[in-house]
Amino acid sequence: MRQAFRRVFATRDRDEWVVELGPLDTCVSPVNTIAEVVDDRQLGARDVFVAVNHPEHGRFRQVGPIVPGAARLREAVPVPGPGATDVGAVLAEVGITGEALEALRREGIVG
Repeated sequence: MRQAFRRVFATRDRDEWVVELGPLDTCVSPVNTIAEVVDDRQLGARDVFVAVNHPEHGRFRQVGPIVPGAARLREAVPVPGPGATDVGAVLAEVGITGEALEALRREGIVG
């Protein structure tokens, strides 16, 4: 059965299938590329992405920290590489400090 579905789905591209199946009572939506996700209007309206200036890769947009109750950032620093241990500083950048940070530490969520 999987091979039969594969053969049929291979006869059209993603967008053609969405046009045909979207209006029907089906659970179909496109699987976007990373570039399409970054340009998605709905996600953009939710301030999901931040601009990053990376020392090696230049300027690009990526998913920003999405922490309930925290302010959304417009700009971000590159994610620290392996071995970075200053969790408090990283969380402070998204607005988690003081008692909220201590509660995360007490619960063993962060070190």
